[in-house]
Amino acid sequence: LTMNAEKINLKTQKVRVEQYKLTDDDPLLNWIGSEFFHTTEKVHKHVSKYEFAQYTSSLYEFSWMVFCDWFVELIKPRLSSDENNLVREKTLVVGLQIFDGILRLLHPVMPFVTEELWQTCFADTPNITLGHAPLPQIQQNLVNSASLKGMRDVQNVVGQIRTIRGQFNIHPSTELQVFMPTSCQQQFSSLIPQMCFLAKAQFHFEKEKSGFCAAVSSDGLEYFVSLEGLVDRNAEKERLQKKRKKTEEVIAGLEKKLGNSSFVEGAPEHILEGAKKQLAENLVEQKLLLHALQSLEN
Repeated sequence: LTMNAEKINLKTQKVRVEQYKLTDDDPLLNWIGSEFFHTTEKVHKHVSKYEFAQYTSSLYEFSWMVFCDWFVELIKPRLSSDENNLVREKTLVVGLQIFDGILRLLHPVMPFVTEELWQTCFADTPNITLGHAPLPQIQQNLVNSASLKGMRDVQNVVGQIRTIRGQFNIHPSTELQVFMPTSCQQQFSSLIPQMCFLAKAQFHFEKEKSGFCAAVSSDGLEYFVSLEGLVDRNAEKERLQKKRKKTEEVIAGLEKKLGNSSFVEGAPEHILEGAKKQLAENLVEQKLLLHALQSLEN
């Protein structure tokens, strides 16, 4: 972030997390801000209950698994492109705003490292320390539920494609062809370039798949990764059969549990609802797997 800021002469010392605002046209930037302020709300609750282990765990999960693993990777195509300087600058500013917030929240548990980083990136006057900067506050109006769901859908898709690549030992540099229903084009819209970059794949939004494909299902969405010329058809059939068997075992166990009157009457409401939701999800999964197996027979 700081290296790219220097390239466009962006003064990081003028950037503050308090400046962050939701945008009308950028779900990626809305997503990282929403994740940050959702985490901020969690850590404030942990502190109020003296749950310091949970405080550090929540910050670790956001800093490493969300900001570094996903956001920094997602913005690389924007930062390396000269096509839209305004979008590049806006992305850098938001990234630095969130980084400022991360350092402030981490400071109580990592004072020396965060102080050094903050002095280098954000201190705008001499003799000011990070300890004097206010902690980010809970701002529910900056948590956009639609952006959170949209990005989590992207994460699921990229994760599933990476899983397929690993299962069939497909080389990381091999570009995959992914076929999705036409309705998904609007769903993912502006995040498609980032999906292509992270999954190392081209996405085709068509009614029908082309050639021999691996079926992927996630949260009720079914799509296909082309394996034409990459793997053996019989191996894919065997994989789906194993997954179907495992799904049917889970369904049988849940149906038995929900058919037990002692469990239904004695279980807490959230446990009961969770079991019902899990059963519904696995029934959808079973249907999609059956459809995929039938497509391999054709």
